[in-house]
Parts: sequence; structure tokens; C-alpha cells
Amino acid sequence: MGLPYVWKVTKYDPRDWNADGTYGGPQEEVSDRGPLEAAYLQALADFAADSGVTHLEVRNPGVFPRHDETGAGRQVLEDVFGPDLAGLYDGATVDIAQAQRLVQVMLREEGLHCSLEAEGRFVVHLGWDQYMYLSSHRACEDAVARTAAAGLFPVRLPASPYEPDEDDFLQVPADEAFWQRLDDLVLDRGEVLIEEDHHSGLGDTIFHRLTSQDLPSAALQSRLHPRAMLSVHPALERDIAAVAARAAAAVADDDVSFLVWTDAEGRLHQHLLREEDADVEGRLRDARTAAWKPFGRDVLDPTTKPLLEAALPDPDGILRARWHHMPE
Repeated sequence: MGLPYVWKVTKYDPRDWNADGTYGGPQEEVSDRGPLEAAYLQALADFAADSGVTHLEVRNPGVFPRHDETGAGRQVLEDVFGPDLAGLYDGATVDIAQAQRLVQVMLREEGLHCSLEAEGRFVVHLGWDQYMYLSSHRACEDAVARTAAAGLFPVRLPASPYEPDEDDFLQVPADEAFWQRLDDLVLDRGEVLIEEDHHSGLGDTIFHRLTSQDLPSAALQSRLHPRAMLSVHPALERDIAAVAARAAAAVADDDVSFLVWTDAEGRLHQHLLREEDADVEGRLRDARTAAWKPFGRDVLDPTTKPLLEAALPDPDGILRARWHHMPE
């Protein structure tokens, strides 16, 4: 259930909205990287203050290829979450100044998408085309007035269009029962490949190889990110040529995908395949086993459906992570 007060904050004058709600005025659908962008960021701070909020949780984060060539957005993310974005996951906490930097990255379309929440008190959703949706448990009258005075239009709505439907998310926790099922699966098959996603973004998936020698599998938990999504797949293949052929076909089709392999010493490697990866066979030249994995999960392709999937609960045992489940 959403919060009682919701605003669509935008630089688009409602008088220029068409009958279908689209904008038909002179403003460009990109950030001005100037006074209007600054007004959005100040609005976030003002509404948060009026809501009694000083910190926000990052929810449903996704990192995607940046739209600019400067890499400024990625640098901001590394400043906030550390090298390799190790601190970026569902539930990571940021202060308001950091939240403003994240919103700025999203306004500039520099590779991040997420929502920001203080449960039961304040929520920030960023839509496309310079719309920011703010929800609060308070009327925030002062913030509304300040935002309007700064040149933006805070328009009341009954609800945010980005309010999540909890029924859409995976409800399977990686609890003791899950780890026991995983152990049984490894004992039966000898080996599995575990795909760990801690946010939905290109290149940030981590693969783990689990064999019968690694049991009990619960020991893997200390190496996982909070609220991570775990997808369990069959073992790596010994037919390297077949894996290379599938990977090369994906590269030729400009499909982003993963190549995972073990070397002669049994070390696990992974590589995000892009269109510039012409020599897939060369990359697998010394591989002993390998697998090709498409990026994301395709409900129309049964080969992407995992053997098991679950999301890590919080330390109190409650599953709060929001990962879209694979429909049956």
C-alpha cells in the first residue's frame, strides 16, 4: 500500500500537457544540467526534510551502459558505493546528499535506475523524461511551496505509477531449506553453477562453481551480497567447441551474454561478451569446462530457467529483496 501524499515533480508546465497526458511544450526531455536540474535535487532534499527523513534505502537498483562518453555517472556510483560498486545492492543506505547525486545520475540518464525509500515515510521514484515522483506520509506543504517557487511543478497524484506490486516478486527465500535442497542437488549432479545478482546491471553478475567437495553449500553465504538473487544452473560443459559456437552466435547477433569457464587449475573465470569480442575460441583456448549464459532470463527460452532460484533474506529472516520471479 502506497503513502497518502504523492506528487509528480516536473519541469513541464501542466498547461502544456496534451489530453493523453504527454507533454507538448518547449522544454526538452533531457536535463538542463543547470538551474532546473538543481531544483529537482533541492526538491528531493526539501520533501525528505519535511518527511523527517535523513537517510534512504536504495531499492531495485540497476546499472546499465552509460549514455555519455565521459563516464561521469559511473564515477559517481563508485564514489558512493566503492570500486566495482561492491556497496550497491537492494537495501544499501545513503544519506540525502548521496541520494541527490544518484538522482542527478538518473536525470542525466548516465546508467543508473533505482528507487529510494524510507519505509513508511518517504519514497522517490524516477521516471523517464524528467519526471520525479515523491511520496510521503506527510503533506509537505513547505516543500511543495519551495519547489513551485524554484520553477518546477509539484502535481498531486493518487499514487505513483512506479509503486511496486509485491505479488510480482520472487517469494522464495534462501533459507535453511533452500541450502539443503542445493546440497542435495549438488550431491545428485556432482556440480552446479550459481549465478549471483546483487543488482540488475550489465557485467555485475557473479558466478560461483559449487561441487560436492564444497559442501555444505551454506559456507558460500559469507561471500554473497546482501539480498542477492541466486539462480542455480547445470554444471559447466566439457564440449568447449559447442559453448564457443553458441557464444560466437550471440556476439554476431549483438546479444550481450556471459562466458564462464575453468582453466587447467580449476579456477573459475567469467567474461561479459559484447559485439567487439570476435575471438571467442581464443578466449576458451585453455578452458577445461565452459558455459554460455544469456544476459537476463527469457520466459520464452526454457534453457534460461534455473534449476533453483531464491533471494537472500535479511539477517532477521525476512525476505525484503525485490527480484522478479520466473513465471511457471
